[in-house]
Amino acid sequence: MKTIKTMTTPNIYQAVNAIMQEIEAIAKSKTNSMQGYKFRGIDDMYNALQPLFKKHSVFITSNVLESKREERQTAKGGVLIYTIAKCQFKFFTTDGSFIESVLEGEAMDSGDKSTNKAMSTALKYALMQMFLIPTEEKLDTEYDTHEVAPKPKAVQKPAELSEIDILTRKAYTNADDVLMVLDTCETIGQLNSLYHMNSKIVEDNNIKSHFTNKKDAIRKAN
Repeated sequence: MKTIKTMTTPNIYQAVNAIMQEIEAIAKSKTNSMQGYKFRGIDDMYNALQPLFKKHSVFITSNVLESKREERQTAKGGVLIYTIAKCQFKFFTTDGSFIESVLEGEAMDSGDKSTNKAMSTALKYALMQMFLIPTEEKLDTEYDTHEVAPKPKAVQKPAELSEIDILTRKAYTNADDVLMVLDTCETIGQLNSLYHMNSKIVEDNNIKSHFTNKKDAIRKAN
């Protein structure tokens, strides 16, 4: 008699699907005590997902595959540690099957927490993308203004970007970093660049008010 082998579906797929069936939107439920803005952090992800992971027997392992660190000076002479961490996350269940996710996390910190922030950011977005967690976010086009430069008469060598220009053209992972860079902006163009690169963070009304105040201050100075 010939034995026919059948293929079984790894349990991790069923477990992930079961979690997706139950996960709900994660709102911005925390408030920064210093500046008053709302935010949704990695702790919110833990609180929402841990009971579901426990229920469906899923756990995560993490591994930093690559890490890059450098010091950057702020306009006020301070020092920021800028870290990019390439992180690997594996989602396991009881039969040993797993799904792997690899993401890069970026973060800045004036102390010794830039690596921790980068890892938390990578995990936060790995969870959001793996389980398609609703965010209830709406994009705001209030800052969709454009400064049109005159057509150049001749080809000119592009001007070198300043340190502030470079910082305002990056996407950050938390509001503190955005506000730190916002404080260094000197032109409306830099302000708009920072907004468009970080539109999800700036959609918070309290963060938006910081942008509005900075925009008014730049206009008055000019």
